[in-house]
Amino acid sequence: MKWRKISEDDIEEVINNPDYYEYSVYGRINAFKMIQGRLLKITYKAEENEIIVITVMVKGM
Repeated sequence: MKWRKISEDDIEEVINNPDYYEYSVYGRINAFKMIQGRLLKITYKAEENEIIVITVMVKGM
């Protein structure tokens, strides 16, 4: 995250307010959002009272 300049606030914004999302394998969700001209993709899994972030990617530059 540090090298790609993606903050924890960015990750929370994508998960809580995605532009769109899609379901993936093993109950995972891919959430996408444009932030500062970059398309961020967050793959996460929601379990009981917590969210487990699996990957954070910049999809477009």
